[in-house]
Amino acid sequence: MGARDGHRGRRYRSGCLGVLVELAFWVCSTALISVGAFLLLFGLLRADPPPEPETVAAILAAPVGAYAFLRVGRSILRDLRGGGRTG
Repeated sequence: MGARDGHRGRRYRSGCLGVLVELAFWVCSTALISVGAFLLLFGLLRADPPPEPETVAAILAAPVGAYAFLRVGRSILRDLRGGGRTG
């Protein structure tokens, strides 16, 4: 299944499985963000009175910031566990 690291005795996932999991994560997150953005924009366009541009920018920036925060946090946790990729 996975190769043993001689220094730590830790098992790692197969490279193919890791790539498939990462690809599935990217596809799902991109689809959900796209659907959410369309629903949000269509909802804002139907609002009465129309929202100010600053409000629209803040509403669109919040999920993007949360997504970036989660990706960076996941990367930091992976590095702390010693699973970082070496190139």
